[in-house]
Amino acid sequence: MIAVYRTAEGIVSDTVYLSGELMSSPTMRGRRFGSVTTRLDDMLRVFKVLFAFHQKKLQAESRDLDKALQFLAKKLSQAHLRVSKEETNEVLHNGAAQAVSDTSTRLVDQEAVEREAKRSFLLDEERCAKIQSEIEVERESIQRELSKTLPDVHEATEALSQINKYHIVEMKSFTNPPQLVRLAMQAVCVLLGVPPTWSEALRILADIHFLERLREFDKDRIDPMLMERVKFYVNHPDFSMENMRRASLASTTLCKWVLALVRYFDAMKRMAPTQQLLEETERQFHIVEQRVQAEKRKLVDIEVHLAELRIKHTQNLQRESELQRTQETRMRWKSSVANFGNVIKQWYDITQERQETVDQQRINLLGDCAIIATLIIFGAEIRHEEREKLVLQYMESLCRGRLYSNAQGP
Repeated sequence: MIAVYRTAEGIVSDTVYLSGELMSSPTMRGRRFGSVTTRLDDMLRVFKVLFAFHQKKLQAESRDLDKALQFLAKKLSQAHLRVSKEETNEVLHNGAAQAVSDTSTRLVDQEAVEREAKRSFLLDEERCAKIQSEIEVERESIQRELSKTLPDVHEATEALSQINKYHIVEMKSFTNPPQLVRLAMQAVCVLLGVPPTWSEALRILADIHFLERLREFDKDRIDPMLMERVKFYVNHPDFSMENMRRASLASTTLCKWVLALVRYFDAMKRMAPTQQLLEETERQFHIVEQRVQAEKRKLVDIEVHLAELRIKHTQNLQRESELQRTQETRMRWKSSVANFGNVIKQWYDITQERQETVDQQRINLLGDCAIIATLIIFGAEIRHEEREKLVLQYMESLCRGRLYSNAQGP
């Protein structure tokens, strides 16, 4: 206020001298200095009234603008947040569509894997069944051939129980045994793996486990070389059941046992290729069966994984369908919110510009009020040209005193 007063006093002093030539009225002369002093006081009173009024008005408008800017900023932030949320929903929709595409591709690949695994499994299972059928045929062939000799072996083995210790004692009592008894014991000695002599025959007859050894004899592991030696005795013209019955019960029973083993061995020899083929077929069957079981487990795992993938694909389809169903509504909502945000932004920019204008007016308020007060008091009685000159002079003085920031008029 003091600065305004001093500036006004200097301007008034210059104005008095400047307007001395303009004040041609005789009533103004003689009261010049008192009139100036009175007008200066009037100017200060007018200045105070103008400044107080406009300062209060600008302060109120500035507060209202601040509130409006805060409100608009809040609404603008909310609009941006809603738009961002809708963009997030679009990302979710795109992600759901991509998930459907991914699971669909994986589903196609997995179904192809399942078909291939099922095809391999069915082929191997069919092959396994075919091999098993071949095994059954080969077993039946072997069993059919063995059924001709195996009952004779069992019968001959059971017939050994007819030999008792008295029969053994009888045979041991021979120092020079009959030819038929010797032939029977020689064949038995060869089968038991001992020299075919009567002394060895007496030794094995003395064994209390002799008959048990015969009953437990492994007919499936006979050495072919031994069997060739046995046949040397079996092929003897006297080596027959009819001839042996003339000798003794023991020799007859032993002859029957030896002949049954020879016939069984010959049958097994004839069936050896078939038996080898059966064993090879069984090995192939076990290999294929293991592969079938492994493929079955693999197929089960694939089907379980495929079922889980189908469930996941269905869930992705449902999620995409739900997002697609609301997509159009959400797009309209996003457009409305975006338009609303644009309107709010325009209002915010306009309000901000007005706030800057008010701030500038508050900065220049002191100088503007001083200029207007000066014009009201001192510029009413001077010409227009001199009034403009007075305003420019006063504005320059205010700018030098840093009371005015704009060189243009109020």
